[in-house]
Amino acid sequence: MSNLLFKGLRVLIVSKVSFIVGNMAAFIRGVRDDVSINIAETVEGIHQSLQKQKSSYLILQDNFNDGATSVLVKELSEKYRDLKIIVFSVGECGLYEISDFRYLGAFGYLDMKTDEKIRTERTRKMLTGQGYFPPDIDRLGENSVWYSVLERKGLTKRQIEVLKLVIAGKKNDGIGKILAISAKTVNIHRTKAYRAIGAHCIGDVHKYAIKYGIWSYGKTGREGMEELGAA
Repeated sequence: MSNLLFKGLRVLIVSKVSFIVGNMAAFIRGVRDDVSINIAETVEGIHQSLQKQKSSYLILQDNFNDGATSVLVKELSEKYRDLKIIVFSVGECGLYEISDFRYLGAFGYLDMKTDEKIRTERTRKMLTGQGYFPPDIDRLGENSVWYSVLERKGLTKRQIEVLKLVIAGKKNDGIGKILAISAKTVNIHRTKAYRAIGAHCIGDVHKYAIKYGIWSYGKTGREGMEELGAA
């Protein structure tokens, strides 16, 4: 972990890629020139920095594998109540994943592929206390295709949450951490959800999601079918 010392608003930037950290630091300075920036590359480094120098904002790249970014957002939002977490991505990030970030306690989301003027304005607002998420994620709530299809099958809201995270590639332990329930309870919900949709394995669940257009993390039905070798 290294420090770039400036006076003003305290910001911690987190990424495993050094040039992305540098680009983000330059971008943040361009948005506000009164920032004090710290940098962390590991989870341990995040905690060390936050305990040593209390940051107002944590700007976190979504590059922790296997759903670990979501788990980290939940962990940090619960431990550091006043910390505003902004997740950013430089690649593809599906609406379901972004919805998870908000659900688990993130303050905002920033897509670095958007137009620079728009990106700058959104970041400026977030750094003055106005959270931002893409408006499209609001349609992923209880009235979405996902919920309407699965509720007609008799699934509870908790079973739907578990199934969505299963499709996102998360294991029982990881799902338990995200939803604050035990892995054993996750397995109970998972078993009941599988039974309700007639699934016997994860492949069946994926095929079901593709059939109803609810494949998660931005994958289209065709892409998902190709991954399953069923196209």
